[in-house]
Amino acid sequence: MIKKYIKILLILLPLYYTLCCCKDTSTYPPPNGGTDTTSHDFSIEIFSWGHHSSSLLRDVAIINENEIWAVGKIHTEDTDCWNEDSTEWIPPYNAVHWDGEKWELKRIYVNYRGEPNWAPLEGVFAFSKNDIWFSSGLPYKPVGDKWTLYHLWDMGVLDENDGGVPRMWGTSSDDMYFAGRKGTIVHYDGQSWQKIESGTDLTIQDIWGSYDDETDESYILCPACLKFEAVEPKLLCINSDHSVSEENWPYPNNDTYSVWFKDKDNVFICGGGAYKRDFQGKYTRFTQLPKIFMNRIRGNDINDIFIAGDFGILAHYNGKNWREFTEFNEVNSFWS
Repeated sequence: MIKKYIKILLILLPLYYTLCCCKDTSTYPPPNGGTDTTSHDFSIEIFSWGHHSSSLLRDVAIINENEIWAVGKIHTEDTDCWNEDSTEWIPPYNAVHWDGEKWELKRIYVNYRGEPNWAPLEGVFAFSKNDIWFSSGLPYKPVGDKWTLYHLWDMGVLDENDGGVPRMWGTSSDDMYFAGRKGTIVHYDGQSWQKIESGTDLTIQDIWGSYDDETDESYILCPACLKFEAVEPKLLCINSDHSVSEENWPYPNNDTYSVWFKDKDNVFICGGGAYKRDFQGKYTRFTQLPKIFMNRIRGNDINDIFIAGDFGILAHYNGKNWREFTEFNEVNSFWS
């Protein structure tokens, strides 16, 4: 029996919808003696922000049902103008926060060269309510009631040939990996920053890992590609010594855009299609899903996974099959 209560957030361009889903608590027997399945039945509640098409949310972090962050750039009727009482410019919002009862639009400022600085946010990764990271392409970390900006160029960690690092994964705030444009990867150990040579200048579109208590090692994968461009995609592995190796990707014409797994024996990848890699390294393509580009894959377990992507594709995998929620096919894109 599977009894869970979950919330998922999906992000659209140009409109924003928060889908809060309640897991059905019925018993689902294992199909043909195999993996237990989860329910495809969800109730969906929609929230929206922003008043024109340049508003955009890029990423979301769910800590629990009472603590959710989504980040991007949100224009409202009260932004993008000068304050009537001063010469202060009122920028868009760059985050929205759920406290269990309501959503609140936020502006996350950081101090840059002695001045408050605002930027659209591209990524968010959270361990707990008070242990959360944002990225505008540069990492932000809360310290007390303020936010610390790690300007990796000013710090000498990155150079002019490197790109911003909006994608994040880590085992703790003392073991964080950041990845992004131009194949750039950096690691933070709680005290210092280290650039990791990826061996590619492709954009790293996502990063995900798992930690093995027995070996005290992480297994980290980074899908890299230039979306919709005729450049062969890559699937990169960050090794324990911070070298980067290339893993087998048998679909050179299909982009790798997002990855999720609990351990390296069951790896799920999406982009130009959706795929599962088993413990023998064998890939299976999920042909049940439509041939639409998929931007993000995340899960709770190998029988409870969501995919979101272009043309409003939203699908759930229950360990046996996929259910596509076709009511969103008329929208533009889910990003996360």
